[in-house]
Amino acid sequence: MELNEIISQMDNAAEACGLPYCLCSADGKPLHGSSCDLDYIRPSYYEYALLDFRLQKRDAAHPLALLFDIGLFTGIAQLSDEMFLIAGPVGPFSKKRQDLMQIFRPIAQPEKLVRLCDFLMTLPTFSLRKFYAAFSLLIFLGSGRNVSSSDLLLSNSPMQPTPEGDASDELFQTRETLAYHTDLGFEEGVCAALEAGNLAELNACLNRPVSGDVGMMSANPMTQTKYTFISFATLLTRAAIRGGLPQETAFSLSDVYCQQMDRMFDPSAINALTYQMAVEFCKRVRECRAGRRYTSAVQKCVDYIDKHLHESIRVKDMADLCGLCTRSVSIKFKEETGLSITDYIGREKIREAKYLLANSDYTLAEISACLQYNSQSYFTQKFKEACGMTPQKYREASARNK
Repeated sequence: MELNEIISQMDNAAEACGLPYCLCSADGKPLHGSSCDLDYIRPSYYEYALLDFRLQKRDAAHPLALLFDIGLFTGIAQLSDEMFLIAGPVGPFSKKRQDLMQIFRPIAQPEKLVRLCDFLMTLPTFSLRKFYAAFSLLIFLGSGRNVSSSDLLLSNSPMQPTPEGDASDELFQTRETLAYHTDLGFEEGVCAALEAGNLAELNACLNRPVSGDVGMMSANPMTQTKYTFISFATLLTRAAIRGGLPQETAFSLSDVYCQQMDRMFDPSAINALTYQMAVEFCKRVRECRAGRRYTSAVQKCVDYIDKHLHESIRVKDMADLCGLCTRSVSIKFKEETGLSITDYIGREKIREAKYLLANSDYTLAEISACLQYNSQSYFTQKFKEACGMTPQKYREASARNK
């Protein structure tokens, strides 16, 4: 496929999902940009991004995702020996113009700063899961290489490039002072406990005194607290996936907690939510690890249902995935789970609905549509049959018990 055709496909994909991107040469020279003029950004920004990519020892098969400054995701991937992809920056929350101007003043061309910030304000918000999906799609279109979330390294960006001075010198000095940040043993202990579903050990890690502090991501204490939460949520999400929690479940759980955090303005409340999030991730991993082991075919069906719970699920698709006929899959599924495929899907949808009702602000109509019910009234009927109360009553009861 010709390069122009590849770029056209990438432009179409980026436009559809709202993720801006730039293609640059191996020495950081911008070659092509989507949605936003390349001359909005100082050339040193691209050089800095590729420098961090190399210092993190990433390669073509292992892209880098940076949590840049105050919670903006930037993806860096090597498409070929001569070309790199830089995607973003985008983030999980809408930002005010003055906040964006503070972030991008050192990065933008001075005369283009306002126009750049106005452009960024028009971009949709990106959860970590959505960012991974869009970034991976652009990598595939640009290189033909499939990249999973486990291939990406998500790292806090330890510096913000400045218009004066040598970015490589500043990056080196910043990395040299990382000893003053939170001890790496804390993260390793939390991850090990979570991956094992060991709640007692997780509590011990979270309550054990820790030397150092998290890196400075914002001069604003409230913003610093929020983006520390995002960093920790990302850490927990990846550890939970490694521990066996289905990827879709882990990302959905992270999204819900980040949405709850975004509505808070009390640091102590956010700290309490951080602990609650860690405990819930650990409990879910423990339940998953203690669950019954299925044969390969039925496990594929269970994973498929979990991943596509917000879509229309057909038995034929699962049968094709397992290499069996629909009748054989249905019989094996019922024998091992004790439920028909239809009943199992219905149970899982009710479980997901209960979680969304208790932990999100989605309306009943939105939850009904998200879980592929034919109508809100049908959703209410099925929920009441399963739980003995309407979805609204369940939401009110959950709120009282918090």
